Amino acid sequence: MADSFKRWYDKNPATSKALSFMFELPDGMMVIVCDGIIHLVERDLKEKEDLRSYRSLGSEKVLALYKSKQRNRNYDKNPTVHKMVNYLYQLTDENRQFMAHHLLTLIRLVQTYLEACQKNDYPSQLDDVREVVSTYVFKNSTEAESMLESIIARLTLPQNSGESLEEVAKDLRLTDTNNH
Repeated sequence: MADSFKRWYDKNPATSKALSFMFELPDGMMVIVCDGIIHLVERDLKEKEDLRSYRSLGSEKVLALYKSKQRNRNYDKNPTVHKMVNYLYQLTDENRQFMAHHLLTLIRLVQTYLEACQKNDYPSQLDDVREVVSTYVFKNSTEAESMLESIIARLTLPQNSGESLEEVAKDLRLTDTNNH
């Protein structure tokens, strides 16, 4: 009986974990991540799944999608988040698991970025997150990791110290030669 009160995404641990972590992201970053997942679903799964046809979904899912249009849930208030959650709902269990993996990877990248910003006392930037997510979606996870590493390296550079990058590089070279 307890299972009947679970939300649809709580029935799958990976989806439940992915969505609960996603809902914890700052709103702007959540929208960027959702937009990335929407693009992945539309690009990678649209041919496998008919996301527009309600005939193949069954009456339970059609009723849930109809109710979602009432926008009673917190995440329904943002059209991008609403669309992404409904896309996940419409997927087969196998494809939902596949997208939950992508969602968890994107969230991990964003969390790593946010931790680096906090550690370096640097304000997080939506453009940085957008760049990492776009790289993940349009290239691959390895490229996204490299992009994130370069962004984090930029965060560790001295800011507003009056030194130019050339001066910082010179100091680094001097420090390196002194250590040998």
